[in-house]
Amino acid sequence: MISIYKQNKTINSSFIIAIQNSLEKLNKYYLQKVTLAILKGYYKPYILSIILDPRFKLIHFKNQGLLSFYPNIIADITTILRYEYTKIKNDINPANISFDELQDDIYNISNKELDSDDDLYSKEITTEEEYIIYIKESLISQKDHPLDYWKLNNNRFPILSILARRYLAMPATSASIESTFSIGNNIITKSRNRLSSTTIKELILLKS
Repeated sequence: MISIYKQNKTINSSFIIAIQNSLEKLNKYYLQKVTLAILKGYYKPYILSIILDPRFKLIHFKNQGLLSFYPNIIADITTILRYEYTKIKNDINPANISFDELQDDIYNISNKELDSDDDLYSKEITTEEEYIIYIKESLISQKDHPLDYWKLNNNRFPILSILARRYLAMPATSASIESTFSIGNNIITKSRNRLSSTTIKELILLKS
């Protein structure tokens, strides 16, 4: 009887340890509490990519959407947009902005700046800024391309166009060319080192 009790106690202890380990993993990857500092520090690129897509804007964060458990989500992600917008506005001359020009990197925000948004609220807005007008306007069709929208509206939203170019651009990757080299190494071997260039190209295409 004592042996069975000890065995059950050991099993229960194993379950408790497993549950504790699972909870630690959940707390690590699924935060229980989200703050503005966390949004700016870790999720800013994803949030701005959604907001600056004129097909979505804030709709994904409304009506039980993304991060719906976070009561201040709309206000805080708008603050993030305003922060980036204000920083560009203070650093460049909007009259010289071109959609086709890549701008210098002005996104190296210090830790002090990340922890404080006082500069965003120090001045009253006398006229509606670009980002406010943009958010208020209706969504575009799902069939339209977001970059086409920003190119057409470059004159209306010169500052936001820079943000759109930065956050909606296709990320560079070398995965495809590295994959091609790997295929080539498998085709051209010591025992097959006299293949013509045409044959190699055709084989690589077939393997791809």
